Amino acid sequence: TATEVISVDISRVDRTEIESLNSTVIAYLGTISQNYPEIASTLEIVRAEVYEDAIVEDNITVQGVNENIIKLQEALSAAKVDVTEALIGAIGSVTYPNSKDAVDAAKDYYDNVLSEEEKGDVDSDLLNTLNKDVKDYGEAKEVADLINAIPEPSDTEEYYDAVDAAKAAYEALATSNPDAAALVNGATDKDYEVILENNVEAKEVIELIDAIGSLTYNGGNDDSLEDIAAAEEAYAALLASNPDAAALVEVANYDALLEDRASYDEVDAAVELINNIGSVAHGGETDSKEALDAAREAYDALSEEEKALVAGYESSYKTLDDSEHVYEALVLIDEIGNVDYDSDSEEKINKAREFYDSLSEDQKTQLGEKPLNLLQTAESDYATLKKNGDIWLIVFFALSILLLIAGLVLLFLLLKKRNEDDDGNGGEPKEPVKAMSIASLPLVILTSHYLGTPYLILYAIAGLTILVWLIDLVVAIYKRYRKTHPKPVANNVQIEEAPLAEAKESDDEAKKRLHKSFAERLEEEKIPETEATSFEDNTDGDEVMMSQDENGNAIEIRYLKSFTAKLSQADETLKDYYNSLKNYVLSYKGVQSKVSWHYDSVVLGRERVLKFAIRGKTLCAYYPLDPKKVAQKYKVEEAKGKKFEEVPCLYRIKNERRCQYAKDLFDRMMKKRKIQKGKELNDEYRIPFEETKVLIAKGLIKEVKKRR
Repeated sequence: TATEVISVDISRVDRTEIESLNSTVIAYLGTISQNYPEIASTLEIVRAEVYEDAIVEDNITVQGVNENIIKLQEALSAAKVDVTEALIGAIGSVTYPNSKDAVDAAKDYYDNVLSEEEKGDVDSDLLNTLNKDVKDYGEAKEVADLINAIPEPSDTEEYYDAVDAAKAAYEALATSNPDAAALVNGATDKDYEVILENNVEAKEVIELIDAIGSLTYNGGNDDSLEDIAAAEEAYAALLASNPDAAALVEVANYDALLEDRASYDEVDAAVELINNIGSVAHGGETDSKEALDAAREAYDALSEEEKALVAGYESSYKTLDDSEHVYEALVLIDEIGNVDYDSDSEEKINKAREFYDSLSEDQKTQLGEKPLNLLQTAESDYATLKKNGDIWLIVFFALSILLLIAGLVLLFLLLKKRNEDDDGNGGEPKEPVKAMSIASLPLVILTSHYLGTPYLILYAIAGLTILVWLIDLVVAIYKRYRKTHPKPVANNVQIEEAPLAEAKESDDEAKKRLHKSFAERLEEEKIPETEATSFEDNTDGDEVMMSQDENGNAIEIRYLKSFTAKLSQADETLKDYYNSLKNYVLSYKGVQSKVSWHYDSVVLGRERVLKFAIRGKTLCAYYPLDPKKVAQKYKVEEAKGKKFEEVPCLYRIKNERRCQYAKDLFDRMMKKRKIQKGKELNDEYRIPFEETKVLIAKGLIKEVKKRR
């Protein structure tokens, strides 16, 4: 290096070393000339002088080398100054960030290469230009770095602080150093000014959304509605004026604003439905059932947080609960109707009284005096009927005792008569004793009495039985009379009896002929077995192939797949959805599953609460819900056809979100049925893939051939 060359103590080297040193000096001058063409002419003069001394061996002396070194030092100093000025001039018009290398090179060379004496030789105007370029670029870079440091938009203090810091730095720079601010505005890599402006405007809306906080409801007065409306208005204005900034809001917390608005509207709608209930009535055009059902459905659809908002607003939930209890009391009292002395009236009166006593004082006040008077009147009427009925019970009991005694006596007489009518040779009695059934009548009547409630239907049955017995008794007496008093036979009538043997022979021949005729007719009317088998028309996922028989006739081969076969040949994603859903629904207590040919039916007792089917490559779930009443976000469909009458609500499960929604729908159904969910199961319901031939052999696919 030049420093090494200059620091050599010439007095201590011999001629060989001097020659080597001279060569090094000359070579270094050549390198400097190549790297810095601006000083090439100056170095050429120095190198020429050194070279002239070097080629004349007699002139190569220590003094000569010293002179060459001094020339080299002077040339290098001038060259470094020239290089510095050239680097400053090379900066040109400063831009951000393109001028970074040029500014850094000039500043680094000036600070680290030039000596203090050499720095004084640099042109002052150029030096001022360098200092200004360095200052402008550095301050512009600081602001640009702050803008670049702004994180992804979010409702966090980190984001707010980063935007505020970048904004403050930019505004201060624009005031203190407009040229540096111009570098930021004219940057070639990014539009820093626009980025900062978008984030500043987005931050204002993000803060408004964040300010909503926990949702509150007070009917639109001093609640979250004002903050929600302000945030919505600010977002709408921003979307119209600066869509890019609005996009930053969407990244941050715009979804939270939509959720807050949806929750507030759902709470407000539920409160409005509750307020619309008004005075509770049962029957006629003013019946409150529809209003109560609508309010209850809206309330049950809310989340737990939303329900708490309803309950906290002017006791809205208490209003709904009280109204439902009052309506139920009205229904029970109206169902009493006309009071009779029977178990039905007694049960209705007791049920209405029990429910009325369970009402709170506020609910009883809301019910009013009129329904209570109706209940008390019904209780009084039934008590009167019961008092009168007890007298009749005593009468019926006495009659029952008499009938029991009469029945036993009659039974004894009939058995005695049976023995008298027997011919003594083991033959049958001449007259069947049908009237013995009368012996059971006292037991029927006594059973009615000891049940404690006058079941009049039992007395009616007893009376009908007595009537039948009397008719049968009259017929039996008449038949006996006809046998003991036959009609006289006319004198001119002769009765000829055929020989018994001949009669039997004729009967045998007739039976033989009849038997033969029947056998022949049976042989002639044989019905061939059917060769066709019909299946339910359910071709989703079925395969159809065309083939030919030995005669060249076209044959259509259809593979009718069962639910199990479709599941086996389905993709793994569908199997995962099915496995997750089935484990989830079977975790509810009392819920069971039964796989048939076409479906997997989930039942609760005798009620079908879900049906799985596979349509093409999609898992379908059918619910016993009205599709028109299911929330629009679920995007359910109406399943038409007789086989879907019990489960008309079709939901196609195509992704993880829909799989979760399917669970939500099942949760709502189970909640209405008050069925508790147990520990979630983790059984394996996925079926390994099997080829069609294997499934046919297992009977899970039916092969049907049809000649075309």
